[in-house]
Amino acid sequence: MSWRCPLKWLGTVLLFAPGCSSADNPGFTDGEGGDDGGGGSEAGNLLPPLSDGGLLIHSDGSGAAGACKAGHYTGMFAGTYSSFLTFVGVPIPVVGNVDLTLQQAVTNVGEFPMYTISNGKVSGTADGIVAQYQCDIVGTLDCAAKKLVNGGLRNCVYCVGAFFDDAGSCLGVAGMFEGPLTADYDSSTFSFVNGTWNGSEQLTDSGAMVSDSGYLGPGNYGGSGTWSAQYTP
Repeated sequence: MSWRCPLKWLGTVLLFAPGCSSADNPGFTDGEGGDDGGGGSEAGNLLPPLSDGGLLIHSDGSGAAGACKAGHYTGMFAGTYSSFLTFVGVPIPVVGNVDLTLQQAVTNVGEFPMYTISNGKVSGTADGIVAQYQCDIVGTLDCAAKKLVNGGLRNCVYCVGAFFDDAGSCLGVAGMFEGPLTADYDSSTFSFVNGTWNGSEQLTDSGAMVSDSGYLGPGNYGGSGTWSAQYTP
């Protein structure tokens, strides 16, 4: 028998090549034979098609523990932030929404692909004052380690005293920050979990943002908190 799409067994787990599914190999079963009648399992157990490539599935058709999923993710962002513009740096609660796309990269780590974040955004408001903020989210998901690598908040701007206009310009007084972003990945729910963020307004002599975890700059201007995001079809 010849199959139109590459596949490989890893113990009791089947790995389809990116862009492939069992639908591309209509005769494949989890037994030793296929549609040519050679020694297949008693019920055939034809594996169901996958909605996208690069997923691992067990011989019973369930999602493998090692799977990561490309696509659209949404979630929540929360914490506290101290600004040089507000109440002498008193921490203020912030909330927001996370929106990002996870794209499968060409590079693999062993049998697991890497994924990069594209179009990552977080935006929200500060509690008790007229203020909005928005950031870019960057990073790479190491699917083998189930960790976000080199994650970060970049190009963060907050606007105090007014909101952003439709073009994204602050109509009040603006401040800026950046910092690291961490998270684990739960392949059973296709979600980023245990996420943390840290932002600083501190600048180096060259003007680059300081992104050391836990460092909030002079006067503790900056913030920290948690975040999460789950696959959203």
